[in-house]
Amino acid sequence: MVIVYRCRFITGAARVTGHGDIGEVGWFKTRALPSPMSATVAPAIEAASLGGKGMVFEEPAAEQAKRRRFQVKRGGLTPSPRRVTAMPRINIPEGEGGDAVQVWMLRPEMGAAVAKLSDAAYNKSIIPTRVREAARMRIAQLNECKVCLSFRADSVMEQGMTEDFYAHVSTFHNDDRYSPQEKLAIDYAERFAIAHTAIDDAFFDKLREHFTDAEILDLTICIAAFIALGRTLNVLGIEETQLTDVNYVKG
Repeated sequence: MVIVYRCRFITGAARVTGHGDIGEVGWFKTRALPSPMSATVAPAIEAASLGGKGMVFEEPAAEQAKRRRFQVKRGGLTPSPRRVTAMPRINIPEGEGGDAVQVWMLRPEMGAAVAKLSDAAYNKSIIPTRVREAARMRIAQLNECKVCLSFRADSVMEQGMTEDFYAHVSTFHNDDRYSPQEKLAIDYAERFAIAHTAIDDAFFDKLREHFTDAEILDLTICIAAFIALGRTLNVLGIEETQLTDVNYVKG
């Protein structure tokens, strides 16, 4: 028997979303899991055991009604109420670019470093734009970062990106609109965000089938930047930006 955090049973491909804190545990036999799901059971178990976000699998309402559910409470791990206010949690000066830009005016010395990191991910990366954006959007979904979810850089959209591309990254497993390289980047982003210690040598062998070592490092830095900055905005309650592109200008 295995424990799978917030496991919603389905037929077919499984997807990871990582919503919420631990509040529900389902018990299933490993061999009963669909193959895409069984491939990600270990990260789910590890994330749940550490009190982190785990794997969430969507299911039809009828199937959900049949599922056994166990409501559990563990010290400090009961579900947190959703924040409904759009007000930032700290006082941010008004100015050009909105809260996501002006927040760095509180610590301009650090803001300059953040701007350079964002610029590196967007303008210095050697990863193809579609590949990088697929990973970025999956991270935005997992981070539940409203700024990240809505942000579309002008320079990226000018390369032919569409809303259809962004809308389906969470169900990439069996979606032919994504190339093998794009799917692998999304998979890497999910693992990095949810269960980074479960990334093993076998997965890196898969990465090397589609990326050079320099590209793997590049993609890793981009994913790390997206996770860190997105979670920073989410935690601070920053949900608004007027930024339309990423261009670092030394002040």
